[in-house]
Amino acid sequence: MIYAIYNAIMYFLSVSVFKISLKLFFRFSVHGHENIPKKGAFIAASNHVSYMDPPAIGATFRRRVYFIASSHLCENRLLGLWLRSVGCLIIRRGEPDHTTMRRIIRYLKDGKPLAIFPEGSRSEDGKIRESLSGVGFLALKSQAPVIPCFVKGTDKAFPKGAKSFKRTKVSVYIGEAIRPEDFKHEGNRKESYQLFSKKVMHNIAELQRRYAD
Repeated sequence: MIYAIYNAIMYFLSVSVFKISLKLFFRFSVHGHENIPKKGAFIAASNHVSYMDPPAIGATFRRRVYFIASSHLCENRLLGLWLRSVGCLIIRRGEPDHTTMRRIIRYLKDGKPLAIFPEGSRSEDGKIRESLSGVGFLALKSQAPVIPCFVKGTDKAFPKGAKSFKRTKVSVYIGEAIRPEDFKHEGNRKESYQLFSKKVMHNIAELQRRYAD
């Protein structure tokens, strides 16, 4: 209980710092707030081009969002300590992690919002890439709606390999929810997870095409 309170305090302190910094230095804006559920679980699924993407997604939502983070990030001890302090769900990279996946599904069924980057790692050229099947698995297992998000400008503000920030505009565009109950597929479960994940990435790509310029 005490640790959960500590996580919540650290999360909201971190998000407050992110919001202030993004607005001061990157003219941060969010579009499509009407597409965010006011209550209940959802999965915010975003493109991934920069280490700035998680702070931008965290600053987008007024409610607490639980992030999935790869275990390789915890190889940096300070970063790993901070990820755990804000309540990130750490999943082992490159191998099945059934314990963490069950925990994530339980969070969603308990009404907690989740954030995920379906591509798994950052895109080097900014293009939307093939999704891993994880977002489809989580959505269809939990029946939580997926909210597609397109983060714009972080690839210029802090591109992969950069050592310093560049002051430029950063925006997040939020699309309409993709609801598992509207997804019909007669194939096996594995195919369903992958096809649903492809639909999510297609909707993120549509946001990119609409708002990239």
